[in-house]
Amino acid sequence: MTGQRGASETVQRGALATGLRTLELLVSSHNPLGVTEIAEQLELDKANAHRTLAALVRLGYVEQNPSTRRYGATVKVVELARSVLEHRDLTVVAAPHLKTLWAATSENTHLAVLAGDHVVYVSMLNGTTMLSANTAIGQSGPLHCTATGKSILAHLSRGTSEGLVAALDFEAFTPRTLATPAAYEKELEQVRVTGYAVDDREYHPGVRCVAAPVLGIGGVLASLGISAPADRLDNDRLRVIAPLVVDTAGRVSRELGGPTTRMAS
Repeated sequence: MTGQRGASETVQRGALATGLRTLELLVSSHNPLGVTEIAEQLELDKANAHRTLAALVRLGYVEQNPSTRRYGATVKVVELARSVLEHRDLTVVAAPHLKTLWAATSENTHLAVLAGDHVVYVSMLNGTTMLSANTAIGQSGPLHCTATGKSILAHLSRGTSEGLVAALDFEAFTPRTLATPAAYEKELEQVRVTGYAVDDREYHPGVRCVAAPVLGIGGVLASLGISAPADRLDNDRLRVIAPLVVDTAGRVSRELGGPTTRMAS
């Protein structure tokens, strides 16, 4: 009995490996493939390839075009990937990337998510230099005058974004705070073009921030950025740091299965 069970397990492991290799091939292919092509590319005999495809069809991961007789992956593969990605913890995925950005800039580095009509900071590495513009995990910020808020709103669906903007009271925290929906909408359009948002002493006097969106399969998930004293984050340094922020947010987005934003050239 033991020998029979061992032989059966060997066969099952081989069948499983073949099935996964077949599915990977179909997912990576830009066009549906025929049995002969699949067998040749995976170095299988045609009968084995056909049995494997039949099993994947029964499971719903592969479909055959009745006209061409060719095979392709189904949306069930996408659903499976989405389920895995949605259960990955955003802060865990972002942590090493935040640390890299923090090491490169020595400034306060943070990750924020949308929470109603404000953003909440869910991950934070405080700056290492004197006069750092530090905040704390759990602290919230307004949408209309933080770089994190702007970068999230700019990448929501237009209907959702417009609804949130219409509900804002545009409290003036400094003389530089954007005061009207029209001015804010213009700012959001600029964020969509550049790929990043800036808070230029709009929330705290003397503090500038730059942030970029973290995107998942379903849309914007969070915003990642840095904050620093304005005299240290001047325009010249901002031009250096903004690409680092966009690149870091893009790396997190890719790990979460989302697209990445790019800076305007």
